[in-house]
Amino acid sequence: MKPEKLSIRQDEDRIINRINDGDRDAFKEMVHLYTRRLYFYAWQYLGDRHMAEDIVQDLFLEIWNKRKTWHPNETLQGYLLKSIKNRCLRYIQKQRPMTSSSMSSYAREQFEDTVATTVDVQSKSRIENALLQQDIMDALQALPERCGLIFRMHRFEGISQKKIAKELNISVKTVGNQIQRAVSILSEKLKHHLENE
Repeated sequence: MKPEKLSIRQDEDRIINRINDGDRDAFKEMVHLYTRRLYFYAWQYLGDRHMAEDIVQDLFLEIWNKRKTWHPNETLQGYLLKSIKNRCLRYIQKQRPMTSSSMSSYAREQFEDTVATTVDVQSKSRIENALLQQDIMDALQALPERCGLIFRMHRFEGISQKKIAKELNISVKTVGNQIQRAVSILSEKLKHHLENE
């Protein structure tokens, strides 16, 4: 009997609870799962590769330092993305001379709202496109080796099925089946993007 598959939220809760207990492997797992996405997200806001790296590293360091009391009230991915966004906005605000201490709290609040709105409007589609591209690359890399090779040859290099079959010494039908298999796997992995269209 197969073990019951955990939902994404259950899996995230498992990682969080293990980190709360000081489990370094769970922390490394979280870092491995989310670093690239968070870096890409921060970079889209800041346009600065080094600062994006620093912001992501600082977030993970803070989580580890506060691991005993750290527990997000939302999905792990949602928490991490929101934390990175807030850190990026704070960094952007610090670069603006208007954020001096002489500003009233009302003016500061209005300024922060304006910055957040401006960044959101300008960056939303770029960030969504960047995340989609990253997810596509990850999905392509996750394809079985032969299946991925055939799909890339056909779709990205424009090689005909017949020529692929000859080059790989397999039947044209096998090539077609592998391409269909790749499309099916990619559709499943990227369905959350398709559902949001």
